[in-house]
Amino acid sequence: MSRLTNLGFCLLFCFAFQACEDPTRLKNYHAGIIPMDSMQFLLAEVHIVESYRNRSYQQLGGDTVSFSRTKAMYEAVMAKHGLSVDRFLDSYAYYQQQHPVILDSLYEGVNQKLNEMLTDTYQ
Repeated sequence: MSRLTNLGFCLLFCFAFQACEDPTRLKNYHAGIIPMDSMQFLLAEVHIVESYRNRSYQQLGGDTVSFSRTKAMYEAVMAKHGLSVDRFLDSYAYYQQQHPVILDSLYEGVNQKLNEMLTDTYQ
């Protein structure tokens, strides 16, 4: 799958977790927001988890990796960085709601990090 498709799936995942939230909840909310450089690393790893899930879907002819396994993978990414899923989602929502231009530059950094990871893997 293309990176654009993987990016779409990650965004869909993030939006699904925010679907029931009050859209005004993060107004003037700054405490606990994950810094942009850290968010780039996190989002890159989230994209890798999504790629794994999507690849498993393709290889198994429609079966997806179980919800609990996928959830465990996301929790492992967050635990690696000492974060909760809620803090990650709050930070993502903050960048999305308060700073859409910064969110664009955040994803430019994510794409760069994913390209670096890919280059490092195949050198």
